[in-house]
Amino acid sequence: MESIIQVKNFTKKYGSFTAVDNVSFEVERGSIFAFLGPNGAGKSTTINTLCTIIDKTSGELKINGREVSKEKSKVRNDIGIVFQECTLDIKLTIEKNIKLHYEFYNVPKPEIKGRVDFVLELVHYPKVLFLDEPTKGLDPQTRLNIMTIIDHGKIVAYDTPHNLKREYTSKLTKIKVSDNDSLIRYLKIKGIEYTLEKDIFKI
Repeated sequence: MESIIQVKNFTKKYGSFTAVDNVSFEVERGSIFAFLGPNGAGKSTTINTLCTIIDKTSGELKINGREVSKEKSKVRNDIGIVFQECTLDIKLTIEKNIKLHYEFYNVPKPEIKGRVDFVLELVHYPKVLFLDEPTKGLDPQTRLNIMTIIDHGKIVAYDTPHNLKREYTSKLTKIKVSDNDSLIRYLKIKGIEYTLEKDIFKI
């Protein structure tokens, strides 16, 4: 299957400190992908680089066939980002936030229910949706609704939960585990029930 995300020999340094060291992996189009690991393992650095928020030191990162460092504007049109903390403009009403976002992408405004910033990141039909614990703090039904949208939309969900919650396990195609600044292995998902805290997974 075609890869929607390609990372090859990616390294990110801050002065003499190496945040990510020579990482390579691919994510298939239409898959739901989890990126797990402890703090300091390089998850956020990798995601922020893929999202064009920070620049790489070396290596190659592509989204939908576009080189992230060379085609930032086009890459940004291909992705949506939902951070753990809400990023709506608190000075505006929800209605005005919605109107502003839909006008930016020049698409009609539908009725919005649930977590507003999550829905807004779907308005331009992104090829890749980056999620950072999108269901945290939500009631069970809303969590289920969001995971259903992810599943039915056939989009890539690049998730970074600290613990692998049950609603993720039924949807995930593959996870990548990071530890001690290095990504160490892929695990195919059949039915994971343990959290990352134990570093033991039931497959």
